[in-house]
Amino acid sequence: MASTINADTSDGLKLTSDTSGVVDIQSAGTTKMTVGSTIDVQGNELVLDADADTSIHADTDDQIDFKIGGTDRLTISSTGKVTSTQTGGASNFEIQTTADSTLGSDLTLYQNSSSPADNDIISFISFAGNDSGGTKNTYSQIRGVANDVTDGTEDGFITFFTQVNGTLSEKMRITEDDVLIGSTSTNESERLHVAHTGGGVVSLMRTPNSGNTSIIIFRNANGNVGSVTTNGSSTAYNTSSDYRLKENVEYSFDATSRLKQLKPCRFNFKADTDTTLDGFLAHEVSDIVPEAITGTKDATKVEDVYDDDGNVTGTETVIDAQSIDQSKLVPLLVKTIQELEARITALESE
Repeated sequence: MASTINADTSDGLKLTSDTSGVVDIQSAGTTKMTVGSTIDVQGNELVLDADADTSIHADTDDQIDFKIGGTDRLTISSTGKVTSTQTGGASNFEIQTTADSTLGSDLTLYQNSSSPADNDIISFISFAGNDSGGTKNTYSQIRGVANDVTDGTEDGFITFFTQVNGTLSEKMRITEDDVLIGSTSTNESERLHVAHTGGGVVSLMRTPNSGNTSIIIFRNANGNVGSVTTNGSSTAYNTSSDYRLKENVEYSFDATSRLKQLKPCRFNFKADTDTTLDGFLAHEVSDIVPEAITGTKDATKVEDVYDDDGNVTGTETVIDAQSIDQSKLVPLLVKTIQELEARITALESE
């Protein structure tokens, strides 16, 4: 039982009393609120403003709705799902801090698991909307993944997904060390890895479109050591050559004898059997123009093997291929031509 305060539509206010310590507030005999050790609004609406269009109510079992201006703006379901309904525009959801701190506001998505495992999806943010048939679709998504949950050596990464033909597909990954675009693993432990099966892989553009403009600058501890620049409709691939960076400059050396040791050849790469090229074998050039060659003859290396999710599944031994920068042969060619020209001139003068 309970003491009651009843606003009856025919008899006016009615009061009943008992010793239960509970008070029912009623309208026409129907309980709207119970006050005891707790306050129970009996699934009814708790009005918060003068015109009765801002309230808290629970007309659906195990769900709370917050109404503002006559419209349900925030809903908390039985699973803890929070849904905010807004009319659009900027700054729909804002977190402010008034603390004098360099950190600013904080939003943490926390998976409080008692049994975390490697490669757990910790949290994600989905960007959803309706399709033309009125069905809700997730068009893109950002996921936070726990790559390694071992205490003391924890690693994590972020993945970016977009929808392709109705299926979410990973397009970019930021790991503990690398940025991967179109791939889930690196080949050479590079910090930026871009993979693409279509046309151009990377397009770089900078305005203005005329005048000398740096597109890429290469730098190490000694400063700028190279660049890729554009000028009008041309591109230049540059390496440092300023006289102020050099010493022991020598103009008198025998280029012809060294040039005659080079072995130009024709070949095709095993991966491209239909294309015949002119060039050199790297190890045959290494003793003649060593600065043109990178790598060691017959070298191999061990690389990790990854599955489609970017997880290491084993290792394999692969070729650590030598490479050549054929532009480094140009000074030898120029000096040889000069030596031949001098010989021709001498013979003509006899």
